[in-house]
Amino acid sequence: MKEELSNREYADKIESLIGSHHILPPPEGFFSDLLHDRILQAVQGLGYEWVWVGDEFGTARKLYWIEDLKGPDADVTARHHCNVFTPDKQLLWTTHWDSHFSFLCSSKRNLDAIQKANQFEGFFCTPLTEVYWSVRS
Repeated sequence: MKEELSNREYADKIESLIGSHHILPPPEGFFSDLLHDRILQAVQGLGYEWVWVGDEFGTARKLYWIEDLKGPDADVTARHHCNVFTPDKQLLWTTHWDSHFSFLCSSKRNLDAIQKANQFEGFFCTPLTEVYWSVRS
């Protein structure tokens, strides 16, 4: 994250809470356990019942009923180093190996509906948004 966009106070508070409450932070490249089912529920809220879960290399994928991916006993396949996308390819949820964030990519209409129902933290990317690991010209 760019230094001017970072929030050291929040970062320090999170580190303090992790230590004082014996919380394990999520590993890099994994979907957050706190958000995983909420994101899948949001996808269902758009009318989807199925999603593809593909590996991080784009070489394999499997179709899952969304309900089978939710809950503590769900298949862990869709929790780390993967891409989750709808059968019509109108929505993509993905992570990055070395980071603690994910991307939810779709139309502005879909993202607005998800945000209105869930109040997720984040921001809308534009063509000018840069990510340090992305290809640069």
